[in-house]
Amino acid sequence: MQDRWAVFADAALVAGARAVFALPLQMGAISPGVLDLYANVPTVLDAEELADALAFADLATLLLLDARIDETGAPVDVLRARSGHGFEKRR
Repeated sequence: MQDRWAVFADAALVAGARAVFALPLQMGAISPGVLDLYANVPTVLDAEELADALAFADLATLLLLDARIDETGAPVDVLRARSGHGFEKRR
């Protein structure tokens, strides 16, 4: 990392960072940025920690894009949210 990102790496080390994780914020083709996580000890994320970090990144993406989410954290269909109910079966 120090060869490719020399200025950042030096500043991160001075600030106490010993591990850096960059997670994409993305919804479809839209990518509003990256979520950076730092640790003050050299470490790697295990599978559960990575899953939690990616879930947090997904939530941050929804919030940044001002997307609607329901109480389970799932995206809400905009048409369904506006009408107040789901699609009705035709008779």
